[in-house]
Amino acid sequence: MDKRFHSDETSSDALVSTGRLPPDPQIDALLMEAHARYRDLDDGVVADYIPALASVRPKLFAICMAGVDGSIHGIGDVEHQFSIQSISKPFVFALVCQALAGC
Repeated sequence: MDKRFHSDETSSDALVSTGRLPPDPQIDALLMEAHARYRDLDDGVVADYIPALASVRPKLFAICMAGVDGSIHGIGDVEHQFSIQSISKPFVFALVCQALAGC
């Protein structure tokens, strides 16, 4: 198991959602820490079979987070428009669950 992609916390409580976000400075600090940890990761190859991804510079990297209250936090190449591709699937699933009154 690749330790780069797992929490350093020993308790699973750190990974459980409370439904509320931490204070803004803590969110920003966590995003900065994650960005610093992963910004130089260059494993894999660009998916050149997907036109929207084929011409993207591989060094672009941003992390953004939006709260349900409208707060937005970001670090890195946040001014660049990224194609979200398959990451949209969990959001669509959540909308379907909401429409069906909870999955």
